[in-house]
Formats: sequence, C-alpha cells, structure tokens
Amino acid sequence: MASKVWKKLLFIILVIACLFNITLKLVQRSSFKDELQSSAQYVQDLKQENNQVQENVTVQDGTITSQNEISIMNIIS
Repeated sequence: MASKVWKKLLFIILVIACLFNITLKLVQRSSFKDELQSSAQYVQDLKQENNQVQENVTVQDGTITSQNEISIMNIIS
C-alpha cells in the first residue's frame, strides 16, 4: 500500500518538474526576430571582413597591387 502512495507522489513530482521545465523554456526563449537579426548581422560582418581582405593593398616590387592581382601572379608563376 505504501509503495502505491510513493509511486503516485513521485509521479506527481515528475509531472510538476516537467511542466516547470517547459514553462521556463517558453519564458526564456528569444524571439524569432532577434535570431534573424543576429544571423543577418553575422553574415554582414563576414562579408565586410571578406571585402576588407580583398581590398587590402600590398606593395610588391615598388608597385601597388591588390591581393587578387598578387594571387593571379602567383598562379601564373
């Protein structure tokens, strides 16, 4: 008889814990709009960084050439 009472008590505690966990996840969830904005900002930062690397000017043999031109010269050589 006592084991049935303990089973019911533990089952009720389990249900309450699950509901509490679900409620916390819903309350602390970040909005979809915030997720999209952070993803868009990340992509923009990557593109900007990539453009800065490509536009970076290097001096080689007394002439100023871009990174793309240097890459092409290295491939040809």
